Amino acid sequence: MAIVSPPYILDFGKVYIDHQPEHTDEVLQEWNERQQEIWGNRWADVQSILWQLRRIGIYCQDPNTDNIRF
Repeated sequence: MAIVSPPYILDFGKVYIDHQPEHTDEVLQEWNERQQEIWGNRWADVQSILWQLRRIGIYCQDPNTDNIRF
């Protein structure tokens, strides 16, 4: 195990590989609102990270401040 310092992404335990799980529009809206509250003005940065992961087939379902640090 290595010691890391920010910026980093840790904990890929709640990811899907090569497919995104299906959610209703209501669930996605609630998730987005909750993430905006958690991340504040960093939400756009987190969305960019999640988009970059999706480009390589990794669908992260748990972006939180313990998993992503700036």
